[in-house]
Amino acid sequence: MKITSITIKAAIILITLSGCFFDEKKNNDNDTTLTSLLYVANITPTPSGTWFFYNATPTYAGQTNPYPLDAGTIKEGTYIINSSQVIVTYNGFSASKMNVKLVDNSRSVVFGQVTADAQFGANQYLYYMWTFSGGYYYVCPDLNSYKNTLQDVVTDFNNLTTTQVDRTNLVSGCFGAVWSRLQVN
Repeated sequence: MKITSITIKAAIILITLSGCFFDEKKNNDNDTTLTSLLYVANITPTPSGTWFFYNATPTYAGQTNPYPLDAGTIKEGTYIINSSQVIVTYNGFSASKMNVKLVDNSRSVVFGQVTADAQFGANQYLYYMWTFSGGYYYVCPDLNSYKNTLQDVVTDFNNLTTTQVDRTNLVSGCFGAVWSRLQVN
């Protein structure tokens, strides 16, 4: 893993934040400190930010069957990802909003609850997975179906097979569909 200036800055921030959560006189437990620092690091999904998204890889040609999909050079909409929400806006459609309930950066997934005002799946649970390839983050939404509880959606994620989700197949490895490529431009 390459150490970047962002990684170094994040480590400095985490070490600084540890002083906010612990009183050395009261807590000499290094395991508790480490666990708490890992929790702080894990509350924000790795691909946080505001992104445009595209279908699959930059060289993806698009498709016409079984349904039409634009080429990988055409903007499809935006993703806003942070520690509290994932908001997806497809060109020409209203935003889909999910309140973040659980982040697991080690497994590249964020679980959440669709907002009450959603047109589809109001108050239901789902997840978004991500992977990193060729200098881009790619996102795959939960296409299995909405779930009634957070535990149900976590169980659903834990039972995924590689035939459903393949993080190396960006053209059809997201439940048979393309992964969404995130870009800043």
